[in-house]
Amino acid sequence: MNKLGFFSITFFSILAMAMVLKARNSQENIKSPSAAQCENVRFVRGPVTIYIHGTRVNSIIPIGVSRQAMELEDRIHGGPPGLHPITEIDEKFYVRTIGTILNSVDSKQYPLENFYSFVWSGKLDPRHRYEAAHLLYDQIVERIVIPYQKEYGTPPQITIMSHSHGGNIALQLAHAGQKKPNAFTVDQLILLACPVQKETSKYITDPIFKHAFNIHSHDDMIQILDMQKFHPIQPAFQQAWSDKTFAPITCAFWKCVECPLFSERHFLNNPKLKQVRMKWDGKPLWSKQDTDLFGPLVSKVHKTTRFIARSNRGLLHIEFIIPTFFHNLPRIMHETKKDCCTEKDIILKI
Repeated sequence: MNKLGFFSITFFSILAMAMVLKARNSQENIKSPSAAQCENVRFVRGPVTIYIHGTRVNSIIPIGVSRQAMELEDRIHGGPPGLHPITEIDEKFYVRTIGTILNSVDSKQYPLENFYSFVWSGKLDPRHRYEAAHLLYDQIVERIVIPYQKEYGTPPQITIMSHSHGGNIALQLAHAGQKKPNAFTVDQLILLACPVQKETSKYITDPIFKHAFNIHSHDDMIQILDMQKFHPIQPAFQQAWSDKTFAPITCAFWKCVECPLFSERHFLNNPKLKQVRMKWDGKPLWSKQDTDLFGPLVSKVHKTTRFIARSNRGLLHIEFIIPTFFHNLPRIMHETKKDCCTEKDIILKI
C-alpha cells in the first residue's frame, strides 16, 4: 500500500470515528433531558390539583342501550384508570377541558403540568368508593408527593376537586391515612355537589384537610338522592353468611336506625369549612361549549326550557361540571375566601 492509500484510510477512519463519537454524544444529550423529564421534571413549581369525577350514570340507569349515551358517559367520566396527569390523557376526555379552562382563568393556581385526574369505577356503592380512596391515597404519595419532594425539596400544595360521590372518595383519604400519618395534607378540598353522608361527613374535620369548601345547590335533587340508610345492609348479609352469625345484621340494623334516609347537603359547621350555595344570576344561561358537551338533543332541550325556567334558581347536579361553571370557579373561590362566615351558607351567583 502506498503512502497516499495509507493516509487516505487513516484519515477516513479517524473521520468515521469522530462522526460516531459525535453521534453518540448527541444521542446522550437528547436522552439525558428526556430521562430527566420522565423521572424528575414531572411538575412545575406550584400547586397540584387532583380532579375526582362522580358516579357514572350507567351504574344507576342501564344506558348501555344507547351508543350516544355511552359515548357521552365515557367522555365525561372516562380516562385511564387511577391517577394520571391530564397532559398524558387523550383530549377526547372531558377532564382535559376542565384543566385547560381552569388554567386559562388562573394559571398560577392551576398549572396544567400539575393537574391530575383520578378515574375510578364510578359505581354507586360505598365499598367501591372506600377501595378507590385507599388506592388514591397510595398513588398520591407515589406519583405526586415523593417525586415533587425530590424535585423541589418541599411538599406539594395539593388541591382536591371532586364532583358528586367523588367527594366521598376524597373525604375517605382521611381514613386511608390513619395508618400512614403525615404522608401529605390537602390544602384545599373543593366538594362540588357532594352527597353528605353520615359515614364520611365526620372526616371533614380531619387534620389531613386544611381548608374545605362545600359548594352545593338547594335545587340539586340528585345530590340527596342516594339512600344512605340502606348502605350497611348488603355488606352485613355477606358478612353474616361468611361468618355464620347474625351479629353483623344486628349491628347493621342499628346503623340503619341512626342514619338519615337520604343523603344531605350540609356538613356540621367547623372553623375550616365554608359552605357555598350556588344560584344562577337570572335565567340559566349555558354557553355553546356547555351544550356542545352534551350533544344536539340536550342543546335543543335547554334552549326550549330556558324561557320557562325560573330566574335565580339553584344549579342542577350536572351544572357543577359544565364549562361555564369551571370558568367561574376561580372567582367563586376568591369570593368565598374573602367571606368570613362559617356558620351559614354563603350565597353566590354565576
